[in-house]
Amino acid sequence: MDNIDQIEYSKEALEVKASFYGKDFSVFVEGEDDIIFWRSLFSLAGYDNVHFEDVGGYTELTPYFNVITDEGANILIACDTDHKNLIGFDFVNDKIIRTYGYSIENHLYSIQRLYQLIHKFSPKSSLTKDDIKNWRMKFSSDSTKLLIYSVANMKFSKGIEIFGDKCVRFLKDKSAFEISEQKIDDFIAGIDTHFTTREKNAAKKIVEESTVCRWYLIKGHFLTNGVLNFLSNTIESETNKKSHISLKTLYALCVDCEELKDLNFKEFKEMNKSIKKGIKSIE
Repeated sequence: MDNIDQIEYSKEALEVKASFYGKDFSVFVEGEDDIIFWRSLFSLAGYDNVHFEDVGGYTELTPYFNVITDEGANILIACDTDHKNLIGFDFVNDKIIRTYGYSIENHLYSIQRLYQLIHKFSPKSSLTKDDIKNWRMKFSSDSTKLLIYSVANMKFSKGIEIFGDKCVRFLKDKSAFEISEQKIDDFIAGIDTHFTTREKNAAKKIVEESTVCRWYLIKGHFLTNGVLNFLSNTIESETNKKSHISLKTLYALCVDCEELKDLNFKEFKEMNKSIKKGIKSIE
């Protein structure tokens, strides 16, 4: 790290940013889109006068992690958990706030938000929240084999893409919202030799012992096409009209989490608690 970088990431330089922007404190996040999500959650926790700054990705947060853990800097980091809640966190500190699930996408597509969207596009819909919950549970259950290999991949540093950013290749067809068991088995057959029996069993044990709903353990981006297809199919079947919801529109409709102000959901309660704990540690 050169002198300029040392100054940029110094405890003093990072702490003073909040004052420079006229804010109470600073929160550093992975990407630009993450700011919308975390701003909504901090507001939900009662904190609005906050400076948010994106750094360009998880690995780019390393200097910020270090200045918190090594020097006690009074800044906050808000970032994705990935599989670190299953295999062990790289950095642990009250000032480091993590998503309850794998990433922010696991939370954007909440049962409440999907229910609201369907009823906005199809006001007479008979779909219930339990219907959505049941679909999410089945989708998660059908993805468990991939989840086990994904955990093994990260735990044993295999460097193999398991989930990828889209679930389309594993759906029954490109417009379906159900996972194809055969497509998953075919994929696993092609990568299985990269993993030992011990590694697979260790990952399976980790997944089975986790008390977190599997919807929140799956890579967040992987869920998006399944969610979009579920919404589109439901709306079209009830209205006989095309929904015309794009991936970009879906994200925009969900990213602010504004429907969650009552904190009736465990995952949001947990993140709310972490935010308040983090803020208390810098006051």
